[in-house]
Amino acid sequence: MLTDVFQWLQIAQSRRLVNEAWRDAASAQRAVEQLEQSVERLTLACAALWELLKESGAFDDDELLKRIMHLDLRDGSLDGRLNSGPRACPECGRKNGAKRTSCLYCGRAMPRVDPFT
Repeated sequence: MLTDVFQWLQIAQSRRLVNEAWRDAASAQRAVEQLEQSVERLTLACAALWELLKESGAFDDDELLKRIMHLDLRDGSLDGRLNSGPRACPECGRKNGAKRTSCLYCGRAMPRVDPFT
């Protein structure tokens, strides 16, 4: 009888864990769907802007591809990502993450280098 109660408690706990896992998976799926929608909107906006620039006659596809490669190589790696490496604080000289707005060590405001990072 005692083993039956113990097994019943284990089964109940397992059911709770399964339900939590299902909720977490559903939440993750919604987040992925929202990200996919954001990427689609950004892709559409970029395509529209590129068509406007191309139609103006100032740029062509080769120029765009060269610029993409140039931007991609800024961080030293041709990996399809726009990354910025750590930056030195103008006050204390210590390295900080590229997205920090103030120095982690001395608190001084970090100058913005790139509006997209």
